Amino acid sequence: MTEAEYRALPRGIREKFSSMSDEQCADHPDVVAARQRVEAAEAAHRSACEAAHQLRTRKVQIDNLAQALQAQRKELHNSRIQHVADALVTQGAVDVSREADRQLAGRISDIDLVLEAVPRAQSDVDTQLVALNRRIQLAANDCQSAAEDHRAVLDALKLSAAQA
Repeated sequence: MTEAEYRALPRGIREKFSSMSDEQCADHPDVVAARQRVEAAEAAHRSACEAAHQLRTRKVQIDNLAQALQAQRKELHNSRIQHVADALVTQGAVDVSREADRQLAGRISDIDLVLEAVPRAQSDVDTQLVALNRRIQLAANDCQSAAEDHRAVLDALKLSAAQA
């Protein structure tokens, strides 16, 4: 009921209406059904918010992983260079054991693959977040609509009882 509708009521009915608590109508089947719609809408909203939170957390995890892998890649690359430098110092030639170098190069290659996938993963997360944000907005609208319907059912029952 709007404020204008409330003020338009005769004083006696308005006083009876105001003196009634919502709890007096809480067990009415229409109120129970309306409250269940509110609870369902709120659960859908919470679910969408939680999914968005998890995606945002995943995005941060991906960023952190990329930073850690970049540092590890740099370290491995420096190890390859140091390995060659050590061979030059001890052997005086570039006759270096290639097996150790191949292992380091393989690890670097594996890291490069993950680092190349990071922008695509971030883009996928962003796309999913856009969809979830739409879902959150729709769920919020559903919550508001269900709450308004719940209030309207309560007001109608209280008004009916006040007029009786």
